[in-house]
Amino acid sequence: MAREWNKSYATNEFNSSYGLFYNRELYKTQTYPEQAYDVQPIDLWYVSSDYGKVDSFGNALAVNPDYVKQIKSSNNENLFALNFVADAFGDLRDYMIQAGFQNKIATTETEYYDLQPHRGWVPLDAEFDKFMKISYDAFAKGFMNNQTINQKVTDFTSFLRVFASFIERITPKFLFTKTSFVMSRYGTPLSCGLMLDLSIDKNGDDPTKYDKFIQDKNFTFFTKAAKRFGFLLDKNAPWRLVADLGSPEIQKYMRRYNLTLDNIFLMAYTPTYKTDIEVMKTSLMSFYNLYAAMRPEVRIMKTAKDRTNALSTTMYKRVMISEASVAAIDERFWLRYYLFIRGKEMGRPWRQTTFDRLFNTASQVYKFQNYNKAIAYLNRRLRGKEFRFLPLTSQGSDDTIVFDFLNPSSKETFRLL
Repeated sequence: MAREWNKSYATNEFNSSYGLFYNRELYKTQTYPEQAYDVQPIDLWYVSSDYGKVDSFGNALAVNPDYVKQIKSSNNENLFALNFVADAFGDLRDYMIQAGFQNKIATTETEYYDLQPHRGWVPLDAEFDKFMKISYDAFAKGFMNNQTINQKVTDFTSFLRVFASFIERITPKFLFTKTSFVMSRYGTPLSCGLMLDLSIDKNGDDPTKYDKFIQDKNFTFFTKAAKRFGFLLDKNAPWRLVADLGSPEIQKYMRRYNLTLDNIFLMAYTPTYKTDIEVMKTSLMSFYNLYAAMRPEVRIMKTAKDRTNALSTTMYKRVMISEASVAAIDERFWLRYYLFIRGKEMGRPWRQTTFDRLFNTASQVYKFQNYNKAIAYLNRRLRGKEFRFLPLTSQGSDDTIVFDFLNPSSKETFRLL
């Protein structure tokens, strides 16, 4: 079979980096050129990677479950989306069925007729919990395998100091807070509740995207039908429907639930920064307790500081802690710890004086206003002019994290203590 000049053959298993780059560019410009179709797709890889993940201020978002509605599908009994998205999709599905009855489209050998979604809204908490398990493995089985580091952890306080060193090693390549997770390539775009997948194909497989979907006999009709009900197709996953919040069509469905562009991010979503510190506390407590259960004791050898140079061994028992113990720690400590982690995650090149000044200001806000206002202040500074989105390069996530923990970075910036 002759090779098609406009077809990208890229997959995630490509051996040649140049070949992968060439074919990805080919897909962007020739395989699915936006100007070749009446309805332009949305590009969640290179242009709109933050779509549905942030509000107009750049705050990372989590869906409010009160605005979620179930979608009936023969492929998935537990399929959900935001309520207005579910309504719009239901009407789109009926429209496609009717078009088939009227012989306007093919009803066999097509992906775009009997629309049965495979994936919808993915709860953020569930995805983040999976991510934290990967993080713990990297910490416990990688970083803490160093005996010198292991001996530094005798209780929760010393654990927090050691964990700060772990954060310095893994960031900004890897992340720890929920806000950074939402904005990263590790967080699925499906968590925004605005998207439905009609297939479980991999969006890194360009030949499948071209042969199975773009070349589908109903493709052009379907893109127009989707727009009629307020949806766009994802350019890099042409089986994914994305609700276009800017379209008058989807806004008609939003109004059924008293939602508008002015209030949707206030009502149907919650900024993740508001719970970041509490989630961080829970994760840190869980990490410490899991590690203490796995290695309940640590022996530390010391050399006497006299002529004898005698060796002595002290045994420490790592006592697990409760939520009450974590809650007893001063809130200003957590503000500083959170600022440290978020700054490292975002790769901020702050000097120590900058870090200290930000923390001191947050402390003043906490003292004269309240804790929530202090968190909001830090969030504003962290999402400011230097705010950047980590690119969404694929739907999948890594199963393991590999770092060379024996070679610390030579980059000297701000520290926690």
